[in-house]
Amino acid sequence: MIRFLFLLFIPIILFSEQQPLLDLNINEFDVQGNQVFLKGGVQIEYEQDRITVDDEIQVELKEEEGNPEIRSLTSLGRTEFVRMDSDGDPVLILLCYGKAKLDQENNELLMEKGDSDKQICVKDLEGKIYADRLYADFVIEEGKISPTKLLMEGDVRIYHRFPGFSQAVGSAHQYALADKITYDPSTQVILISAVPKNRVLFVDQLNHLRMSAPAIRIHRDSNSGKEVVQGVGDVRLRFKKEEMDRMNLYFPSKEEA
Repeated sequence: MIRFLFLLFIPIILFSEQQPLLDLNINEFDVQGNQVFLKGGVQIEYEQDRITVDDEIQVELKEEEGNPEIRSLTSLGRTEFVRMDSDGDPVLILLCYGKAKLDQENNELLMEKGDSDKQICVKDLEGKIYADRLYADFVIEEGKISPTKLLMEGDVRIYHRFPGFSQAVGSAHQYALADKITYDPSTQVILISAVPKNRVLFVDQLNHLRMSAPAIRIHRDSNSGKEVVQGVGDVRLRFKKEEMDRMNLYFPSKEEA
């Protein structure tokens, strides 16, 4: 889980200040003032990264010392970020069906699900996370990306498989329902939380654990290297009937969606 959250920031390098040569495929473009509109399906490829936008990318430019630079990029409609391994197989997929904006001026990435019922989805070999919104901020130092914050919120659903089981077992081992998930790269701590009066619902099938709590903290033990799950606040190790019904509604077959 920690690994694939961190990898979200890889596609941002495509638009960093030290911009590499890209393989860019577009059907139509339009220039209006300081904006460039790439339309009719856009695909950008660089090394092992691919970005595909079905509808349109809006590129906002600014002038620095007489040279145009990218201020922000906004994609509308289905946007897919894919990172592939050396064999060309996807190891990270990020899907957004609404609006995605990369703001280089403020070093922010924002995604929203839009009018569609389809949520933002982040997927790698160890699981998936679904949410209505995604926000990340980062810094660019010497051409390298250093993420400083990641937040996903709104009807958060988490499916996670433990490393080593990813290929052998198709179903997820851990499930969670929450309102928000945040990741701090400096500490590698994940905090899964609920808004007031709601609770995080968490199931670990391999360790036969059920947990209901206002928040759950996940980190790596510095000695063993193992993932540690800790409840925060008023923790219960059983579900009430309405909580069990809710888990069965969102995860009816206990398979990865």
